[in-house]
Amino acid sequence: MNEEWFFYRPILERGLSYAEAEQLSRYQLDKVNAAYDIKIEMEKKAINKK
Repeated sequence: MNEEWFFYRPILERGLSYAEAEQLSRYQLDKVNAAYDIKIEMEKKAINKK
């Protein structure tokens, strides 16, 4: 699954359905995954501010 993590991560995060993910290119899926990375970093920073 590590090789396909870029595909399944948005599905597991409930951001995309399987059908939606199938329609995206690898580039688009990489962009979605990058957005999740940014979201995680922002959440960590918010937690650390408290």
